[in-house]
Amino acid sequence: MKKILFVALSGTALALMACGDDVTEVYEDSEVTFLESEKSISKQTCDASTQGELLFVSESSTTYVCDGKNWISLKGKNGDNGSSCTAEKITKDKRTGYVLTCGKDVVDTLWNGKDGNNGVSCSAKKVTKDNREGVVVTCGKDVVDTLWNGKNGNNGVSCSAKKVTKGNRKGVAVTCGKDVVDTLWNGEDGVGCKAEKFMTEDERSGIAITCGEGETDTLWNSLDKFTGNKEDNGNKEDNGNKEDDGNKDDNGNNDDENLLSCGDNKYDPETQFCDTRDNHVYKFVVLGTGFSNETWMAENLNYADSAKTPELKGGTMCYKHEKRYCDVYGRLYSWKAAQAACPEGWHLPDISVWTKMVEIFGEEALSKLKSDATEPSDAVWANPGTNESGFSALPAGGYFYYEGNGSSMWQGFEANFWTSSQENDSMGKYCSIVDNSALGNEITCSGSLDKNDEFSVRCIKNQEQ
Repeated sequence: MKKILFVALSGTALALMACGDDVTEVYEDSEVTFLESEKSISKQTCDASTQGELLFVSESSTTYVCDGKNWISLKGKNGDNGSSCTAEKITKDKRTGYVLTCGKDVVDTLWNGKDGNNGVSCSAKKVTKDNREGVVVTCGKDVVDTLWNGKNGNNGVSCSAKKVTKGNRKGVAVTCGKDVVDTLWNGEDGVGCKAEKFMTEDERSGIAITCGEGETDTLWNSLDKFTGNKEDNGNKEDNGNKEDDGNKDDNGNNDDENLLSCGDNKYDPETQFCDTRDNHVYKFVVLGTGFSNETWMAENLNYADSAKTPELKGGTMCYKHEKRYCDVYGRLYSWKAAQAACPEGWHLPDISVWTKMVEIFGEEALSKLKSDATEPSDAVWANPGTNESGFSALPAGGYFYYEGNGSSMWQGFEANFWTSSQENDSMGKYCSIVDNSALGNEITCSGSLDKNDEFSVRCIKNQEQ
């Protein structure tokens, strides 16, 4: 029979250790006898002499210990049977749910969630407002949104080309609809040139190049023995100033044959253009921006038809709400209204275009951009400019918005112009011409103000692609 030693603590078998038929002594020992079946247990002696000895039955994998009289199984008892669970519907304070009970214990109570609100039906109704048509979408009693129909595009216009003559210049005026798109002037005839070799008394040689009448340039021979400073014989009388041969009468008015119609008004397409939205005629001037020449309005915009341009509604006014100021200065616009105010083919310049335009005139920009007008009195600067640029900036002031209130201010001292640039959602960028002993005398294009403020607008013509 195979036996091993067993390490016992508090009378409970904790571990078995075997190594063949050899026995190893470890603290207190008790022999373990291995049996094949339960039947062999009755043949084993259990008395005071074998108390504490162990039997291990391979058949049932059960260990027995001798208590001095009987062999006691160390196998644990089966656990109690689990209890069944039930769910019972209950109602409490108008709430319904289920009580979960397992055996005699309530495990949990599950309450039903509240019913959601009933959905509402939606409808669409056609509406008309300020000559605009659209659809109002209503769900229940709430208006969800109003969808406005897009504007119809303008009908295309036919274009024609008409031969024109102005002074000694000939060209073709291209007209689309009622508007002169451009006038293409014939280039001037070129002049012949000749080159003549010569020698001066001090033995300097060169070539005199003459083009046309008296336009001469001199190329000196660099190999001559005289290399010091030479007298410049190339200075010729400047005959470049040409007399203006435009068709003007003694009062400077254009001949009627070169004028175009703008509603009931006439205008000269060389210096003016027609805003076909309201048949208003504006002067324009060509100014360089460092990249190319730009055509700028030489007057402040004075357009206010919010039926044709809905973006203007509530965003434009006359200074102090008096029409006489609009007649002199044009209208004032909020930043948002200014973005949509320019006529077709024109746009609001951004801050960089304004900055480059001002830089053209350098330190004298303040004087050169200000109007030189001395009347009417409303349009006169405290210190009139020279207006060498032709820009004709007027001291229109502005309407300044302060936390729900606003005031018309600085007429006669400031010209403020919105740009298309913005600082953020509430602040727009603008340029300001200031002539005021208290505020200073300067041009700045670096500030930002509340987009609700209302300033003048100058548009520039779109560049042809």
